Amino acid sequence: MAEDEKFEKCWDTAKEEVLGYYDEDELEEMVEIYECFGALHSEDFYDCYPEEIDAECERCYGKNWKQHAQSKLSRAYTFIQSVALDSLIPEEDKEGEQGNLNKADILYEVAQQAYNGADHKIAINLLNQAIKLNPSDGCFYYERGHAKDELEDFNGAVEDFTKALSLNPDESLLGNCLHARANTRFFGLNDKKAACEDWSKAAAMGRENSAEYLKEHCQ
Repeated sequence: MAEDEKFEKCWDTAKEEVLGYYDEDELEEMVEIYECFGALHSEDFYDCYPEEIDAECERCYGKNWKQHAQSKLSRAYTFIQSVALDSLIPEEDKEGEQGNLNKADILYEVAQQAYNGADHKIAINLLNQAIKLNPSDGCFYYERGHAKDELEDFNGAVEDFTKALSLNPDESLLGNCLHARANTRFFGLNDKKAACEDWSKAAAMGRENSAEYLKEHCQ
């Protein structure tokens, strides 16, 4: 099953579970908020129209619309991680090491959705669980590092990027980690020397954006 299909099934299962707890009118509103709130806060959309979106949502839900929607969105991810996980995994694959790997992969997928919806704390929580189940996947630390960076936990972000690098990542993840760690070191921790070293290594691997940052900030 393709990754996007797996997440779609997971999402649908979570919505079905929600339907059992709330009356029809309330749950229709909740499901819509689950799906729309993340889109509203996506970087490419919300940042372009913040005043228009705030005004419309405040008109519908009041001044505390963000907290209102955030609470319901968090509930959706709770359902996903607690209920929908098992529905995606065949019975024979739920136990033992393979079962843990399967669950970790799904938690990772949901964490990416949370991150893309600007729910960085939720993303970190999901990735914490994924890492407990599979502590050897560098992608989990890399994604958690980005979420920590967004929350301005810059030291924690650097630790996660460094951990991902220690797990012998493939060339693509290696370059991503170096570039991300450099950005956090430079823009978050004001550590120019270490940032330039990372950009230099990533640029040597052929990353054009790292080469551009190296030229702009280190030469």
